[in-house]
Amino acid sequence: MSNIKKLEESFSFQLNDYQIEHQGNAVLDISVDLDFQEGIGVDDPFEYPDFVPIANFIDDFLVNYPNETDFWEILNKNLAQTLLTESIPTDFGVEYNLNQVVDSLEIDIQVQSGSSDIDIPRASVVVATPEETPSQTIELEESFSFQLNDYQIEHQGNAVLDISVDLDF
Repeated sequence: MSNIKKLEESFSFQLNDYQIEHQGNAVLDISVDLDFQEGIGVDDPFEYPDFVPIANFIDDFLVNYPNETDFWEILNKNLAQTLLTESIPTDFGVEYNLNQVVDSLEIDIQVQSGSSDIDIPRASVVVATPEETPSQTIELEESFSFQLNDYQIEHQGNAVLDISVDLDF
């Protein structure tokens, strides 16, 4: 067995084809990536959170989201902050506090084409990092992207383009 200088661990899961009424009817593909703190599970393997309660928490958050008109970026930012500041209940009587076990959390919400009657696929990505301060602040990195697929243009003859636009906030 070799010595390991540093071990980085992460776990991800997806909620695909998630249907929601937000800004009209929308279909989302949601990816959640948990980048665990170094040393998680060394003394207690039960430090690893089960993803099912986290997925249920996300579902409850989205179903009960209070502002129908929030942009996807705002909804995603609020989801990331909530996941890192609120306790996540489980069916087996414990609660998860993700800010105590992750170095960062990434949520990628892909809004499928046709959602909210807009034929442009788009995405919001938020990376949230809990700060180790008394106020327990959260550092956020946010981006939004969209694609114009099969865009037809007369330039140097007839052309069909796929155009991607990425915005980092």
